[in-house]
Parts: sequence; C-alpha cells; structure tokens
Amino acid sequence: ACPPELLFEPRIPWGDFPGPFLHYRHDRPQSIAEFKKALRTETILKLRSPIYFEAFHDNFPEEADIWIAANFDNYFVPQTRLATKIASFSAKYAVGETVGVHIRRGDKVGRVDNLPSIASFLAVVDEAVDEGRRIFLATDDGGSLADSKVLQAFTKRYRKKLVYRKKTSVRRDALGLQEALVDLWLLRGCHRFIGTATGIDQTLGD
Repeated sequence: ACPPELLFEPRIPWGDFPGPFLHYRHDRPQSIAEFKKALRTETILKLRSPIYFEAFHDNFPEEADIWIAANFDNYFVPQTRLATKIASFSAKYAVGETVGVHIRRGDKVGRVDNLPSIASFLAVVDEAVDEGRRIFLATDDGGSLADSKVLQAFTKRYRKKLVYRKKTSVRRDALGLQEALVDLWLLRGCHRFIGTATGIDQTLGD
C-alpha cells in the first residue's frame, strides 16, 4: 500500500540483497544466532517476512526485545518530511512529558473480539490525568473531531489537557500510512504508553 521510500530514509538497500538467505524452518528448533541472521537478511533488509520477528520473539522473548531495541533505529529512520513533522509536533507540545494513548479502531471494529471500549480507555487515562500529565492521543477512528467518536469523547473529558493530530487520511493507503508513522514515532517518545490489546482475555496494555 505504501512504498518504503515514502516512509523511511534509504539507510538500507530496499532492493535485492546479495547475501545468503536463511529461511525460517518450522520443522526444527533454531538457535538465537540463526534467528538473528534471518532477521538481518530477510526481515530487516527485505522487509518481507514478519514471521521471523514473531518466531524469534516466541522462542527467545528477552533476546528478541534486546536485539530489536538495539537495532531498530539503525535501520528505520523516518523520511525527512515526516521526521520534520515529528520533531515539530513533539517540540511544540512537549510530547516527551505526555501520556501516549493509542486507540485502535478502523478495520478492527466488528472483526476483533474484546476490542476495548472508549469508556475503558477513559477509566485508565483518568489515572494519568490525576498525575498532572497531558495526554497525546493517536487513533485511526477518523481524522478530525467531526468524524471521530474517540476524539469527541476525549476532548469532552480532558479539554486542554488533550493533544492530538488532525489527519489527512486514516485509510491503509500511502498517505494514511505516513500519518500513522508520524503518530507511531510520537508515541515512542511519550513518557508513558497506553495501547490497545486485542484478543481473548486481553484488556488494556500499558
């Protein structure tokens, strides 16, 4: 839906990678070294095999978290225009001091069991407001106040303590994914993060 060069700077080769490939095999256990090689050659350089992240994390969760944290920013740098938006918004609203809240809606509504309600988010976020922090809200539930029940509920409840970005698109097209990337990078810089956990017996993630 969106070419990688519209999201990230060309810090890595987006075309064919000339090195050897290690394909993940379900029929035998793999070592940490094998997973790291698979991640480096397939997932990071080719951006085509998320199964490596999932399998690596399932088998070696602590090691996977450490590897991803250490390598992510080396490979993924937002495209200059998007990076400018991120830096400008972050500085203007002191995003690093806010509580970041991500409320997933969009194509998840009606398709995912136990999707947390807006009211359940408000209950959790109330604790953050009591701590005196502002709230940075990111959601794909509409791009503006007029067409978003999430934004309407949060604006009514938190007023000047709420910060959010109006979006040109929340669709899964190139523009929508660029908007989502800006929100993602801003959320990464927040003081605390409250997100949407979906699935059986899952509630809000923190």
